[in-house]
Amino acid sequence: MTFDFDQLFDRHHTGSTKWSRYPADVLPMWVADMDFAAPPVIVEALQQRLLHPLLGYSVAQDNLREAIVADLWNKYSWQVKPQELIFLPGVESGFNMALKALVQAQQNVVVQVPNYPPLRHAPGHWGLNKVELEFNAQADGTYATPLDALRESLKGGGALLLSNPHNPLGKVFDREELQAVADICAAQDAWIISDEIHAELCFDGRVHIPTASLSPEISKHTITLMSASKAYNIAGLKTSFMIIQDAALRERVNHARCGMVDSVNP
Repeated sequence: MTFDFDQLFDRHHTGSTKWSRYPADVLPMWVADMDFAAPPVIVEALQQRLLHPLLGYSVAQDNLREAIVADLWNKYSWQVKPQELIFLPGVESGFNMALKALVQAQQNVVVQVPNYPPLRHAPGHWGLNKVELEFNAQADGTYATPLDALRESLKGGGALLLSNPHNPLGKVFDREELQAVADICAAQDAWIISDEIHAELCFDGRVHIPTASLSPEISKHTITLMSASKAYNIAGLKTSFMIIQDAALRERVNHARCGMVDSVNP
C-alpha cells in the first residue's frame, strides 16, 4: 500500500495543540506531532467502530490484549501475558502513577538529560528529589550513560526514568549498555520506569530492546510504557498501555490511579 506523505492538510481550527499555540505565520516545530495523515487502516477501523453508535464506558477486550502480546513477541521476542497489560489514556499518567506508588520521599529519581519535559517535571509533582544525569558525549558523536554516576545517584533505591529509545537524542541503547544500566538499578533496589513510546521508530538497522526483556530479574524491577501514538501519529486518541510482569508490583502501581487516571476511550 502506498501513502502520500506530500499531501498538505490545514489543521487550523481543528483543536490541534501544535497549530493553536502560535500566530498563523509561525511554523510550529515544538512538539512530536506529525502533519501527515494517520494510516488509512487506522482511520478505517475508527470508521467501522463508529457504525455502532454507542460510545459508553469501555474495557479492553481479549482480542486486543492478544494482539499486543503477539506484536511484542513478533517484534522483540518478548514474552508477555495478556493480564500483564494495563491500559491508560497516556504514558504521562503511567510514569506519574509509578512514581506515586513506588518512590519514597528520601529517595532519588534519576532522569537522563536532555529529556522530554513531562519526564523531567514528573518527580516534582510528588515532592520527590530529582537528579538530572547528563550523558557522556563520545568522540564518534554518540552518547553514553555515566554508569558510576548512575550508581551513586541511586544509592538507597529510588527510580530511573528511562527513555528507551531516548528522546530527544535518538539514542537506541545496545544490549550491553542497557544491561549495565538495568543491573545497577537492580543492585541498588531501584525501579526502572521505562518509557518506550518511540520503540518503533528505529532506523539504520538498529533494534529496540525492551528493558524488561533483559531477564526475569530485571522484569521484576521494571514498569514499561508503550503506545502506538508516536510511530503512527495518533497521539490525540489518548491510548497507551503499561506492562508490569510482576503481579504484586502491577497491583501496587495500578492502585496509584487514586481516582485520577480513568479508562481509555472506546
